[in-house]
This record gives sequence, structure tokens and C-alpha cells, in this order.
Amino acid sequence: MKAPLVTDEELQHIENMLEGLESQIVQSMLYIKKVQGWTNDTLANRFSGISNKVLLRYLQKAHTGIRPIHFVAVFSWLTMIPMTAFYLGTKIRESYRGMDKLAVDALLCIGNMPYEQFDIVLSCIYLYLDQAGKDAVDKLRAELTKEYGVIDAEFEKKHLPPDVIDLKEFAESYYHSVALTAKELREEYKLSEREMGEIVGLSRYKYKVLENPNDPQPFSLAIGIRAKLGLKLTGHVNFTKEMTHYSEFHGFRKLQHIRDSLLVESLQHVPVHQKDYVVEMIKGISNAYIKKRMEKRI
Repeated sequence: MKAPLVTDEELQHIENMLEGLESQIVQSMLYIKKVQGWTNDTLANRFSGISNKVLLRYLQKAHTGIRPIHFVAVFSWLTMIPMTAFYLGTKIRESYRGMDKLAVDALLCIGNMPYEQFDIVLSCIYLYLDQAGKDAVDKLRAELTKEYGVIDAEFEKKHLPPDVIDLKEFAESYYHSVALTAKELREEYKLSEREMGEIVGLSRYKYKVLENPNDPQPFSLAIGIRAKLGLKLTGHVNFTKEMTHYSEFHGFRKLQHIRDSLLVESLQHVPVHQKDYVVEMIKGISNAYIKKRMEKRI
């Protein structure tokens, strides 16, 4: 499979969209943290393999360094929110199947929403669609089921995050899987290391490091986004398929990719004058569940 290489103009467009990404991502993470009722202590209690000082530094707006993609991935897992929802205030969302701000708002609301509740939300949105919209959603659901199998409440329970995640062990397994998958994709698309490096914004040497499964090295979220957009991938699911530790995270990625895809596709077919109302409905259902969950913590 020979992929058409992105042009210099397309690469520059991706670069422009990534401007200010770090600060925008952390703002989204802090917003999610607040909405879901996390405190610094309750969040820190879910991690090992990282000092509380470094953990909290990643969640500070003033932090000027990168937030490694494995940390953002774990935060996504703990909050049960698709990583695409972190693009709330970024230009990058425009390249993810045409997501508008309302669609990202809706994605933020499905975190921690049980399977049955999410299914009800989709059923409610379905009622607002015309026949063409219903046909498009039905077609996508059939394609996702064919590719990933049936994802139900039992599957969801098996892939919830553990009580404590060793971030160091997670990172090693995560980057090991990314290295293997990146090489597989590069060979499938018949790209050289130099060409692949250009797409993800790395020199040939640094790209060779990324593709080495025996020396897993952290990298930024921007590299993952460049790979997705530059190779025109539909999602990030396959990058975690080779994880040996925390392999249940790959199942979570499948679950969230399906939710993300079905929700965004459904919202694209909601009449414009009704979309505000539909998203407010999703927020209301989400807030009711979050309030109930927080009451159980007390």
C-alpha cells in the first residue's frame, strides 16, 4: 500500500494547527479534572512510578516542557474520555472528521458514562436524524462492529483502569507498542525512515529512536497527532495493540474510538438548529451521573 506523501504545504498546515498545543491541551485536562471532581490528592492516589511533584507539574499551565503522550493517555483512561476531547480549544479539532466545538463539548460529557447510559444518549440523538443520517450512523456502526466486534457493558468492565497505574511501567509498554506499530505502518505505506520522520516532525536519527522497541523513549502528543493526520489514519487504536503491560488499555482505546466515532457521526447529522439542544441534553445526563458518582465518594 503506497500512501500519497503529504505535501510540504500540508505539513505546514499541520504545523500551524499545532501552534500552542501544549497550553491548550492542559487547559482541557484541567477543565475535565474540575468537571469530574478530581482533586490533586485523588488523582495522585491513582499513580505510582512518578513523584507527586512531577505529576502536578504536568497539570500546571505554567509548565513549559512537554507533557509526554503516555501521561495524556493515562489521564484519558482514568477519566474515560477520548483523547480527541482534549482538543477542545485547539485548531486541530477541525481536522478530526470536521468536529466543531459542540461535538467536542459532547465528547467531554461521555467520560465515565456507563455503557447503558451512553447507548441511551445515542438512541436519543438517533431520533433527531433524518433517514439519510440514520443510514449513515447504521452503516458506521456495522463497520465498527465488523472491525472491533461487539463492545458491550461486559467488555467495558474488563477494560476499566486499575486502582493504581504504574506510570513508568505503562510508559515502557506504551512506547514499545508504538515502536512496533510505527515500523509496521511505515513498511505498509512503503515510506523510508526519513520520509516518516518528516511526517511526524523528527530527524531521521530521532525517528530511528522512536522505532526502536528495545529502547522505549517518551515523545510528545504532537508527534502522535502528526502521524494521524499525515498518514490520514482514522484513529489511534492500533498504536496500543502490542502493549504487554496494561494491555487492557488497548481495549479501552477500542471502546473510546467507537464511542467517539458514533457520537461525532451522529451529531454531524443533527439539524443545525437542534444541535445546541441535543448537546445540552447530553450535558444534563452527564452532569446527573457525575453528581451521583460524587455523592457515592462522600
